[in-house]
Formats: sequence, C-alpha cells, structure tokens
Amino acid sequence: MTRFRYLFHGTSSVYRKNIREDGLLPSYGVLHLTTHPFVALWEAQGTVFGEEGFPGAYKPGVGGFPLVVMMKRSAAKRLLIDPAWYDKGQATGRRLVQVRGEFATDIPISPIHLSLLEYDLDKVCHRLMEEINSVTRLPSLAPLKDA
Repeated sequence: MTRFRYLFHGTSSVYRKNIREDGLLPSYGVLHLTTHPFVALWEAQGTVFGEEGFPGAYKPGVGGFPLVVMMKRSAAKRLLIDPAWYDKGQATGRRLVQVRGEFATDIPISPIHLSLLEYDLDKVCHRLMEEINSVTRLPSLAPLKDA
C-alpha cells in the first residue's frame, strides 16, 4: 500500500486557467510538491498574499484566492527530495513522515491528472489529513491479556 497516495501544490487562483490548460509546469526548472495538504495551503496563501514576515521572503503576493492542486502520486515523474526545503538539522527529533514530505520534479504534470481544490480549503485539508493519517499511522497494539 502506498503511504502517500496524493501530492499537492499550493498556488493562486490567478493561475487557474493556465493550470487547466497546460497543467503544472516547473518554474525556474523545478516544480515543488508535498504530501501534506496543509503545507500546500500554506504555500498557496504565501503566493496569494506574499511572503512578508517569513524568513528569507522575496516574493510579493499575486492576489486571487488560495488554490491547492491535488494529483495522484503516480502522475508525478522523477521525484526527488526537495533540496530547497530540507537541511540535515531539520530531521533531528522528527518522524520520517514529517521530514520526507516535500518533493521536487522537473517534469510537467498534465492537466488530466490534476484536481483543483478551491472551496472550504481548511475543511477539505482536514478531511485529506484524516485519510492520510489513517494510512500512515502505525497499527495500535491490542491490549495484553492476563494469562
């Protein structure tokens, strides 16, 4: 069973038409994807409103509304751990699923593989996280019985 069936990308509704026509295209040679819908939502809000207040921020907001793009993981080819997201210190004290959730690819993703999540994003992201957690949780141990 695949632990993370979906990948997500956060952007702005300003790009909706282009995404529906051309899919997700690498920007400056790379397309950033995540296994966590709330990370995608956070990235979408940064794209919409700008990244002021974030360390190392350099992009102004483009406007529009947050848009989360969802795809089956199999739609993304040549995935690598995103080097822009990680450094070795981030892994200290964290579980693997918390550290290995950000990926990058240089291959475009066709619009036929994409679903656009635009409404009730907080509610939708919570539902998706419940689904993800149901697959990634370790099975609970049955209570021991006295012999």
